[in-house]
Amino acid sequence: MPSSNFTGGFFGYLGHTLISILLSIITLGIATPWIICRWCRWYINKTTLDGKQLYFEGKGGALF
Repeated sequence: MPSSNFTGGFFGYLGHTLISILLSIITLGIATPWIICRWCRWYINKTTLDGKQLYFEGKGGALF
C-alpha cells in the first residue's frame, strides 16, 4: 500500500485562501483558472507519495 505525506500547514492554507479571495474580487473572477492552478500547485507540491515528491505543471492559460 503506498504511503503519502502532506507537509502543508494551516498558515500556508490560510495565506492561499486570502490571496485567492483577494485576486478573485479584484479581477471579478477572470483570474479563476490561475487561482485553481495556484491551489493545485500548492497542494501537490507539498505532497509526497512513496517518498517521491509530486509536482504540478498546469497553467491557468490552458484552463482559460
